[in-house]
Amino acid sequence: MPERSTTDAIFTARQMMEKYREKRKPCYLAFPDLEKAHDRLARAVIWNALRGRGVPERLITVIRDMYEGSKAAIRTPHGVTRKVDITVGVHQGSALSPFLFLLTLDSIVNHLEEGPLRTILYAGHIALVADNQEELEEKVQL
Repeated sequence: MPERSTTDAIFTARQMMEKYREKRKPCYLAFPDLEKAHDRLARAVIWNALRGRGVPERLITVIRDMYEGSKAAIRTPHGVTRKVDITVGVHQGSALSPFLFLLTLDSIVNHLEEGPLRTILYAGHIALVADNQEELEEKVQL
């Protein structure tokens, strides 16, 4: 039911905006682009998210070892490029990658909600709601 989650998220955002309007307070929203987030996720953030969820250090080490020394090359009409180190993101095509990404995203959202900022997750997107521009800009940088 993807339509429902999107509809619910829009309804929630509108309700928040109405409450801000009733209180005559400014409302700041941001909609960060998560399209390439799988490829850009800092691996240190992944390991910290696993620790935060109580995953044993031994298992984190096993997962980290799977990521150490990751390299990629690109096949072009002129041949294969030289290999380059892959130091960020989750592995494409790995059964573990969606789990690592979602667990890390959940950890980030929990961190964002520690302050006055609120988040709305919907259909692979995220909306950030804040009382002031400075708080919103700080959280977007995460």
